[in-house]
Amino acid sequence: MNDLVQAFDFFVVSEKMFGKKSRLLVGVSGGLDSTVLCHVLRANGNNFEMAHVNYQLRGAESERDAGFVMALAEKLGVPLHFTTVDIGNLPRPTGVSLQEFARMIRYDWLEQLHSKIDGFPFDAILTAHHGNDQAETMLLNFFRGTGLAGLKGIPTRRGRICRPLLFAERQHLEAYAQQNGLDWVDDSSNESDKYRRNFIRHEVLPLLTTQYPGITGTLMREAALFSEMRAFYDNAMTRQLQKWLIIKDGIEKLPVLALQKAKGGRAIFFAWLQAKGFSSSEIAAAWELTNSQTGAFRPMGTWRLLRNRAWIELHASTGNDDGVLLMETGSGHATIGGLPVHWALRDYSGEKIPADASEAWLDAEMITWPLQIRRWKAGDYFYPLGMPKKKKVARFLTDCKLSRQQKEATRVVESNKKIIWLAGLRIDHRFRITEHTKQVLVIRFG
Repeated sequence: MNDLVQAFDFFVVSEKMFGKKSRLLVGVSGGLDSTVLCHVLRANGNNFEMAHVNYQLRGAESERDAGFVMALAEKLGVPLHFTTVDIGNLPRPTGVSLQEFARMIRYDWLEQLHSKIDGFPFDAILTAHHGNDQAETMLLNFFRGTGLAGLKGIPTRRGRICRPLLFAERQHLEAYAQQNGLDWVDDSSNESDKYRRNFIRHEVLPLLTTQYPGITGTLMREAALFSEMRAFYDNAMTRQLQKWLIIKDGIEKLPVLALQKAKGGRAIFFAWLQAKGFSSSEIAAAWELTNSQTGAFRPMGTWRLLRNRAWIELHASTGNDDGVLLMETGSGHATIGGLPVHWALRDYSGEKIPADASEAWLDAEMITWPLQIRRWKAGDYFYPLGMPKKKKVARFLTDCKLSRQQKEATRVVESNKKIIWLAGLRIDHRFRITEHTKQVLVIRFG
């Protein structure tokens, strides 16, 4: 058995990812990483099926990739699940890069396949992230200031998603491919430094390697260490906050003197506010309240942090732009939270839907009036376009990697207690336009 295959089997077993008889679904682009993963799985005797998304972003190159993956599946003798998405004409969530949007679509589709194929769920979904991806992610997170949570890098397992190549550097995958005469296809967009990850890959890591030749391996080991440290840290912070944190009438508060005198007091403060979604820079600025006079405060989105004598208190903001807008049948316009909203009914005869995230086109026959626009709240769910299964709004926003402020500002449009549009992000699948649609409701923000 090849050294890489042996190392793969050892890593999978030690991380308790899946067994030899597990039914696996593998995301395959046709690049080096996923191609090697498929061949290693075959050599290791695993039971797997392949899945490929054609985003139609690179013209002939996208078609070439799709053809390569089809040929690879046929060569390996494994089933292939295939979908085509015209991502360039889909409304993209505000603030979400094209790469992140593609990732969201890919994972949503893989999750759908996981539960619906032949009525027998897959045991795990595999992606081909490797050690170099881990090193790049650690550096990206470090520069973003994500704290210990980011320094642990890419988890080997998150729910059903497993990453069984995280133990290997790209050079090891290249060596395996060359030894076994494997072909693969290259994505030309990976060469562009306009993406931050590519800049880290092509500029930063090579520069660091000139001084620290084993930097990739070092970062991989550090990620594993930080992951263990994070688990210990979370447990310790939870225990300490249980001792110190007081919650009464919706107000949370911590004792200033204890924070100032205790070893790790600043870390406890950080853990408290990071759990609320605040960034490291916001928390650093908020720490100044521990040295302020009573009455000093700092607005923080929908929260307000207040120095009240011997305590730092976290209050829900009393801002007044959390209103609800009621939309009666027909056409109209109004303003909510300073943002203009326009809506109108119009006949539909198959014209192309604009790829504009600020505008939603919905099947009017599915609408029950009146409609309501409000801020999203915990427990909200909808069926994102392209997904037949429901998803919590909170989880969807997290997957979009929106900032805390963007999450707080997100509103939903509701019809008969059903969310029909997560404004600026995604319409509900149940209200999409189909070949049977005769009339549409168009809603526009801004």
